[in-house]
Amino acid sequence: MQNIDSIRAEIYSLTEEELNEVLGRPEQTLLYERGQKFYEYKINCEEKEVEKYLRVRINALGYVNEVLLLEK
Repeated sequence: MQNIDSIRAEIYSLTEEELNEVLGRPEQTLLYERGQKFYEYKINCEEKEVEKYLRVRINALGYVNEVLLLEK
């Protein structure tokens, strides 16, 4: 499996449409101010106690401008 930093670098170069083609439909879509939105994708991991999510912020022009790894 690839390192999260290498995946993060690849995601930064994508548009919203390309992101949907690569990762599929997000688990959750959060609308934000000024036409921005967040997509959340659940990540499968060995730790069963902690759920990990990849959160991607898409700007109003449809480009990825932030990628975060969250634990819930």
